[in-house]
Amino acid sequence: MQMRPSARGTTYPLVLAALLTAMTAAGAWIRIPGPVVPITAQTLFTYLAGALLSRRQAFLSQAAYLLLGLAGVPVFALGGGLAYLMQPSFGYLFALPFAALTIAQVEHSRRAITVGRRMVSLALGSVCVFSLSAIWLYFYFDCVMKTPTSLRTLSSLWVLPFVPGEAVKIVAAAFISIALEKRMKEIVI
Repeated sequence: MQMRPSARGTTYPLVLAALLTAMTAAGAWIRIPGPVVPITAQTLFTYLAGALLSRRQAFLSQAAYLLLGLAGVPVFALGGGLAYLMQPSFGYLFALPFAALTIAQVEHSRRAITVGRRMVSLALGSVCVFSLSAIWLYFYFDCVMKTPTSLRTLSSLWVLPFVPGEAVKIVAAAFISIALEKRMKEIVI
């Protein structure tokens, strides 16, 4: 069920969008030390935003998270502020609104009613995160670090180590979002 205005108005979807923004911020502090940057739960909540909200709400919930961090609120795994733009890991954060939008777009065009189908749309969101972060890294190493690096090297160091964790988050988000949708149908209707 795509969260749209109902007889109850637009309050419910807006509250859910704000909650997912806050949960994405909290997800930055749920972390496992990684090889280069920590593995966090941020993308889990980005995936849920994409699966549960409309396209616009999904994008804006994650854009709000990104803007809060850039404004200096310490919602990123390593803090916050404009200096984060110079971090090699910023590409992951930059990708979050687009990943949520991608998932919501797929879900809007064809609502997933099974966990397997939902995992496909979530996996597309993950591809968005990894693609945009790899592009960011490529330009970061080339322009900022002045050490051109191949996309293959960047992928092996900055993408592949995170794939197993993302797979776990995709499975979790698929089960959680399907269960939440069923519950939300009972509440909203």
